[in-house]
This record gives sequence, structure tokens and C-alpha cells, in this order.
Amino acid sequence: MIWEMRDLSVMTESDYENWLALIEPPKRARIMRMRQIADRRRSVCADRLVRELVARFCGCDVSSVKLDTTDRGKPFVVGKAVEISISHSGERVLCAVSDRPIGADIQQIKLLRPAMIRRVCSEKEQTYVDGDEAKFFEIWCYKEAVFKCRGTGLTRFEEVDFFSENYPRICKNESGYALCIVTEKEAEQ
Repeated sequence: MIWEMRDLSVMTESDYENWLALIEPPKRARIMRMRQIADRRRSVCADRLVRELVARFCGCDVSSVKLDTTDRGKPFVVGKAVEISISHSGERVLCAVSDRPIGADIQQIKLLRPAMIRRVCSEKEQTYVDGDEAKFFEIWCYKEAVFKCRGTGLTRFEEVDFFSENYPRICKNESGYALCIVTEKEAEQ
């Protein structure tokens, strides 16, 4: 598995135009329909980053990496046996690539309402959070990454236990962001 988080500030206007031009026409059209320029910039940066990571992982040229989405909107790499996951929030983009199912999520840490904590967290998780937004977003990112790894989209938060060891993970809180990447466990030999 390889992963990278990128700040949007590294993308110049020239980068944005060049990277947008390389995106497959259907996706480029979807991006151009986005109302907010910030959403367009995040999408273009994420697209470029995942192509770079896939190229590095597969040992191929970035220009040979073709992306598409399933009917449910899950991105995949055309013609390569790799799994990808993409997430963005605020000024950051997170992408991960693996040879087995993977999920990644990043969230900008912000103030929250207690109702949100109760909705997402079990009693044990609520005790762990204890009003700390960074801990809450660590749990949120873990759960969303698990849903992405499973390919189900956001479903029932109570089905995912932050304290379980069912999914190997990398979780971090840094510079006002929480992120988590999970993969399926390797098969027992």
C-alpha cells in the first residue's frame, strides 16, 4: 500500500488547467458542472494525485493511468489490478493505492454538536472522544474508510467499531485534519 496527502496550495493555476485537460471527458464534464471552484480544484488535485500514486505503485507512466467509476460512483483504475481510495476536505486531498480493497478518508477538524457524536459513536467511542473534536474525527475517518473499503458507502455507523482490529489502519491527526486509511487483512496462510 502507498498513500499521500497533498495540500491544494501546491497546485498552481497552470497545473490545474493542465491536469484538468488530462481527465477523461465524462469526469471532466462532471467537474466543470461543480458550482464551487474549491470543489473543482479538490477534484482535479485528487485525480492527479491518484494517477501519480497508481503510476508509482504499478511502475508505469502517469499518462497511461485511466480512471473510471462504477455505477455507484466508486473510482477504479481501468486495466490495472489495483484498488484506490480518494478523499478530500478543506484544503487537503488524500489518496491511497493497494493490491487489495482499501478505504481512505480525511476530514478537517471542526467544532461539532453533541448530537453528531451520539449519532456516530458507540458508548465506548463517546467515552474515548470525551468532547475532543480531533478524536471524534479520527473515529469518523476510520468508519468512513471502512465503508469505502467494503464498497458500501456510508451505511450504519454502529456496524463499525473503532476499537476492533478487523481492518489494519493508519490513523493520524495533524495540522487541523484527521485521516485514516484501512485495508482488508491479508489472507491467513
